[in-house]
Parts: sequence; C-alpha cells; structure tokens
Amino acid sequence: MGPCDCVLSRKTSAPWGLEGASKACFDEISQAWRLAHIPLAKARLRQWLQAGYVAEDQWYPTARGTPHGGIISPALANRTLDGLERV
Repeated sequence: MGPCDCVLSRKTSAPWGLEGASKACFDEISQAWRLAHIPLAKARLRQWLQAGYVAEDQWYPTARGTPHGGIISPALANRTLDGLERV
C-alpha cells in the first residue's frame, strides 16, 4: 500500500479524490486573474509570476502563466484550482 492509499483509506478522509491533467496549466492561466483572486501579497505574487525562466543559459520572460520549473508554480496551480471541487 502506497502513502496515498494509507491517507485516503482513513475513516476521516474525504469520500472522493480528484485527479486530472490540465493541458498547459502553467502556461495559460492569466496572471491578472491570479493577482485578483489568489490571497497572497500582490507584490510578491507579481514577482513570482514574472520571474521568467532560464533554458540553455538564456533567460526567458514570463508574460503569461507561471515560470516553467519554478518552485512556486505547483503551489500557484493549487491555489488557482482551490474551490474547483465546489463547482
């Protein structure tokens, strides 16, 4: 039994789980929407969203979405999708 199975099989666990894949999740979600809806310090969030990324020793800006491979990107995806289960 894996770690997820152990957690999800508890009596106090949620009755269901959601797994899915969103094509270009990090690439396409609007930075303006995130700035308006994610409850984080706006200046810090803007810095994370516009941090860009480095590939083959070249820096690429992030005009939309979140930086590829950014340490904050998965957390921002979770914050963006928070509440989806209610919908």
